[in-house]
Amino acid sequence: MLSETSSNYILIVGLGNPGLKYQNTRHNAGFLVMDKLALKLNTEPFKLNKTLKADITKTNFKDQKIILAKPNEYMNNSGITIKRIMHYFKIDPKNLWVVQDEFALPLGKLRIVKNSSDAGHNGIKSIVAELKTQDFIRFRIGIKPDENVSTVKNEDLEILVLKDFTTAEKPILEKSILTTVAAIITTLESDYKKAMNIYND
Repeated sequence: MLSETSSNYILIVGLGNPGLKYQNTRHNAGFLVMDKLALKLNTEPFKLNKTLKADITKTNFKDQKIILAKPNEYMNNSGITIKRIMHYFKIDPKNLWVVQDEFALPLGKLRIVKNSSDAGHNGIKSIVAELKTQDFIRFRIGIKPDENVSTVKNEDLEILVLKDFTTAEKPILEKSILTTVAAIITTLESDYKKAMNIYND
């Protein structure tokens, strides 16, 4: 935990993998939401901060100071980047919000949670390991395809999450991204519990 000198920034981080190769893959749903959220909040364009190893933009909303970030390291090292950003801006873990893909949820579903287990998500595992806490808000975006993949092996899952969304899935994805942005705005305007009541299926 950070000391009483912590800033009052809210840090909203989208998880994903950097580079054009992964730009539209299932694992990058968090990045896709961040791009739409930045537009909604009318921020400056994301800019790579080489020291923090993340694409970052800052804004104010409803008298709240907000940092939006997309780690420029691979998913499994998300926690390292996030810890670095939080230390630099003196952000308390209670002000960390993470936007992630969730293979356990069908495409189009959204689940908002707080102080919840990583559920096998490597990015979340990394964050919990680095921060020594799981007590932060998460926006879990369903990415599970329509076909039955309940028996998918771990090694197959790693391949599936790095595949692009299909043409048929893209309208559902777009709606899900907009819903997630709306849920984040509701959380900013009120609190995460209200957002859970509205958006959790």
